[in-house]
Parts: sequence; structure tokens; C-alpha cells
Amino acid sequence: MKTIYIFILFYFTVSSTMCQPVTLIKKLNNDSIKFTILKTQTKLLDSNKVSLSQEFIKVKLSDSEKRKFRKMKPAQWLILLNDDKTDWAANLCLYDLYKKDAAVFKIVRTREQWRKCCKEQDIIFWSKELNK
Repeated sequence: MKTIYIFILFYFTVSSTMCQPVTLIKKLNNDSIKFTILKTQTKLLDSNKVSLSQEFIKVKLSDSEKRKFRKMKPAQWLILLNDDKTDWAANLCLYDLYKKDAAVFKIVRTREQWRKCCKEQDIIFWSKELNK
């Protein structure tokens, strides 16, 4: 009987761990992604150094979701970046998670604009960055 309880506990632990990425990935959707663009202020660090302002993406995700996204494998991200239903959302999440400068989003305001000008470059960048 004790063996059955251990097996059941093991089964639920493994299955819940295996399902988390799938459940989380379903949350990424180009049509429902919520994000804002934040801009930092220019700062005078000392008499010779200035920290210029930068733009960053902030996606509406819980801390728990962000932790799970950070654990995703590069191959999973690349699949999302190449899928027409998740490419924009995955890219925005990666900009947020990696705090990549998002100056391009001053000009690129929509998914269609991004696909035309920047998608290929971003996929190349993320494939290198994620596989470091």
C-alpha cells in the first residue's frame, strides 16, 4: 500500500512539472498580450559620465509566470518565435525577461510592423542569446 502512495505522489509530481510549460505557453498569445514601454531617465553619474535614457518592455505577467518563463528551454522559445500565433508575444516576453533595450519600439508599434522589419533579426539575436 505504501508503494502505491509513493507511486501516486511521484506520478502527480512529474505530471504537474511536465505540464507547466504547456500551460504557460498557452498563455502566450499575440492577440491577448498586454505590455507597456517604459523609459528610463538620463542620469548624470559624475562629471564625465552620463547614463542615457533607454526604453524597456514590461509585459503583464506575475512573478511566478516570469520565473517559469525564465526556465523554458531555448528550443521552446524558438518554436514560439516562429509561430504566427505567438511570435510577437514571445518576443515581447523575451525583451522583458532579458531587459533588452527596446528603442526599436519607438518606431515599431504593431505586430505587422515588427514582422516586416525586425522579426528575422530578433530571432537571430534570441537564438544566440538563449543558447549562451
